[in-house]
Amino acid sequence: MTAEDWHPISPERKRRARRALREEYERWIAHGQLLLTPDGGWPLGPPASTGEMWSAIVYLLAIASDRLGRYSHATRSVTPPPPRAGVQPLADRARDAIERLAAAVIHTLADQIDETVLLSEASELVDEIADEDNGVVHASDAIGSLLHAQLVCAEDQHQLPDSERAGAAVRILAPLLAQHACLRRSAHPPVPGKIVSTPPPLDIAAVVAYCEQRVPPHALHQVRMQAVVERHAVTLVERRAPWRPDFGPEWTTSPVARVRWSVSRREWTLFCRDRNQRWHRYPHTQPSSEIATLLSEIDRDPTGIFWG
Repeated sequence: MTAEDWHPISPERKRRARRALREEYERWIAHGQLLLTPDGGWPLGPPASTGEMWSAIVYLLAIASDRLGRYSHATRSVTPPPPRAGVQPLADRARDAIERLAAAVIHTLADQIDETVLLSEASELVDEIADEDNGVVHASDAIGSLLHAQLVCAEDQHQLPDSERAGAAVRILAPLLAQHACLRRSAHPPVPGKIVSTPPPLDIAAVVAYCEQRVPPHALHQVRMQAVVERHAVTLVERRAPWRPDFGPEWTTSPVARVRWSVSRREWTLFCRDRNQRWHRYPHTQPSSEIATLLSEIDRDPTGIFWG
């Protein structure tokens, strides 16, 4: 096959892939370990140990590589390219394999995943992966490097630092996410099993109540706290009245903190913003199934990062 035989995807499909990254990642989070159960189409049963999980990851990596190769050959090297109906089943099988592989990686490295960094890296990889279909190759290299590093640490009788595991999580998942978003999507993608993906309503109500009581009644004409509810997150924002007439009547809005719900782990994680207004996981408390624990940490604010 010559270079002239290779069919790259269009710039518009690359733009659509970038726009889909967050939605695709939230789908992975929502499905969680369900994809590794018989109800989710996994025939072997959920892995019972870390060793079994890594064996599953290597097995799923081989499946994803094979299915992506079949799809890539059919869409990129066949002249003329086959009709969409002919390649869609190949795309669906490749997407399913990548999503199942990602579910295993997310379960194994969940505490080390920085969503903001992951989405940024995936966006950077879209152009290359869209043209080369090499997302699984990148992920395979990263998995091999991580397993080697863990083996060296085991021989030296110490654990791999969290920072290295965090970097590995991004290096594995970012190319998988970019590849997943670049593959042709069915109009109605299958949903494996019944998934309850929304956060507990009582937890949402607790965040709203916290915001309402944070500001005393006599100051509400100047400042207010509000909870902005998203699909899997709640952002606590501070709103202030304009202090000069020439600024107009609009109140200003400043995000203070964010709590994000993990469907697979059934717990909340607290996030804070840096000086560049980017969200990062708050390092001084662990994820918790009790939203009150994180609200207490926000209120206490021992480092001054939330309230200054």
